[in-house]
Order: sequence, then structure tokens, then C-alpha cells
Amino acid sequence: MHSRLPAALQSLIPKWDGGDVRVNALRTLRMGAILVALLSLLYGVVYSMTDPLAYEPPLTRLLQAVVGGMILVASYRSSWVKRNPHVLLALMVYGLIVWYGVLVVYNELRAGYALGYLFIMLSCAMLYSLAWDRQGPLIRLLGFAVLVGVGSALLAQPDADPIVPPVFALIVASSALVMFLAFRVRLDIARELIRSEHRLGQAERLAETGAWSYIVDE
Repeated sequence: MHSRLPAALQSLIPKWDGGDVRVNALRTLRMGAILVALLSLLYGVVYSMTDPLAYEPPLTRLLQAVVGGMILVASYRSSWVKRNPHVLLALMVYGLIVWYGVLVVYNELRAGYALGYLFIMLSCAMLYSLAWDRQGPLIRLLGFAVLVGVGSALLAQPDADPIVPPVFALIVASSALVMFLAFRVRLDIARELIRSEHRLGQAERLAETGAWSYIVDE
């Protein structure tokens, strides 16, 4: 499937095929950088239009977009980034979670920012899970996101019903649990697929048979 895509697009699409984990993390980092660069500005416009009284320091959205673009460029040109994509990817997703937790506190758990935090948490977790073939890193990220979400709920002082912070904390925790269970299912499926392909390859070698495909250029 990926072989039919242009090389530029192939360098952005993570693959769970049991290959080089570092290459997969680099592709995930590039995809995340693009999303940060594009969505930061888009959601900044949406928030400013729907909630003009919301607190958000000037130019922070633009700064996020610029950082996303710099990460994308560095992923192609920096040898250090190519060797350590997991480090930069972790800094990006953990940083986004912390920043949006701060916004939740300063905006007193406004509905738009509460939903925004859930969106950021789940998006970062989904993106981060693409870079790993084991569950430990995702567990740590989700645990951190739950702590930040619960802490934000406790520190925020909404004018609404006091039941809102505990409900928000419960939603954050349950969403993290659902994300982890979904990752476990996907991880099990991917591992079983790799094992099945390995068994098929062994059977073909023993039987001295094989399977080939030929793509006719249009």
C-alpha cells in the first residue's frame, strides 16, 4: 500500500510491521509536527471567535505553529533528531499536555478548554502510540495526562456548579483508560499479524513455494 505513495508521503506514515522502531518514531514525529503547525493556528482562531474572554497569552498559537514547523524541518536535516526521534516526540506531546492543562486552570475550566484538553490528551496519546511497539511509554504518558487533568480540575475555580471539577477529572481518567485498552487490542492484533506472516514465510520455505505480486505501471 505504502509503496504506491510518493516518497515524501511515505516518510510521514508510521507502519506497524515489526521494522525499525526508530524510523517509525521519526515518521510519527513528522506527522505530529505537521498537525501541531496546522491545528494550533486553526484552533486559536476558533477559540478567539467563540470565547473572546478566554485567557491565552498573545502569539502562543503562532509560537506553537513555528515550533511545529521547526521540528518538521529538523526531522529531515538534523542527524541528532534522526537518531533520537523518541526524545523530541516525547517533549512535544508532554509539553502540549502541560500547556493545555495550564490553560484549563487559567480559564476556570471553561467548557471549550475542558473539551480542548480531552482532545489534546487523546490526540497526543494516539500519536504517541504509533511510535511504540510496547505499552510502557503509553502508560506513562496517559498517567501523566491524568495527573495533569486532575490537578487542573482541582486548581481551577469555575463559577459553575462545584460538581464540575470532579466530573471533569472522572472523564479524563476514563478516557485515558479507554485509550489504553484500545492500544492493547491494536498491539495484540499487530503482534499476531507479525507472527502469522513469520509462520507463513516458514511454511513457504519448507514447501519451496512463495507468493509474488506485480504492479503494472499505468
